Amino acid sequence: MATLYCEDEEYISAFTIKARSFQEVDLVKEVQQWQHIELTLTSGNRALSFASDFDPEKRLSMDHVLARHTTDANQLAKDATAGKNATGNKNTKDLAEAVLDIQTVANAYVLCRKPQDEINHLTKQLKDLIEGKKNRVLFEPAEPSFELALEVSAGSYRVECFIDAGNVETGIYRWDALGVRFFTDQKRIANFIEELENEFKL
Repeated sequence: MATLYCEDEEYISAFTIKARSFQEVDLVKEVQQWQHIELTLTSGNRALSFASDFDPEKRLSMDHVLARHTTDANQLAKDATAGKNATGNKNTKDLAEAVLDIQTVANAYVLCRKPQDEINHLTKQLKDLIEGKKNRVLFEPAEPSFELALEVSAGSYRVECFIDAGNVETGIYRWDALGVRFFTDQKRIANFIEELENEFKL
């Protein structure tokens, strides 16, 4: 796991991200790879964790997916019907599974690893921050489940992290979130970067 700690050694606050299972979504024109994650906010002796894992045995039924009326689900359902008429059951089955996979990703704590690697994107931004190439980092995954912000502040770094559990649990983008904020330093950010690279090594 990778943990970003505060600079206060008496009352510890922290943000932790831990790698969990991989999930591939095989779309018509590309294969996407997503990684489920566990997020933990720590403040003193209190800690809250948020996580989801891909379990093929517990996927929603096609009827449940379509009942959510998501754009991707509706479009793929139409494509699946067209595929069945044109080429038989295989296309229908493949597209139906893609619908289920997309819905699982949309309702989970995940990071995209392919075609875009969000971990590489985050670590690059953090390196630019501690090297003085930028004054602020704002990171939110493509499937929004958390927001991490760091900003240079009077020789230190101000950190704010909010967990958007409502996005994950309802499938609707919401601004309300639960978070932690603290100050940290360059050494702790560098350690966080190293831990991220080790934790999420492909």
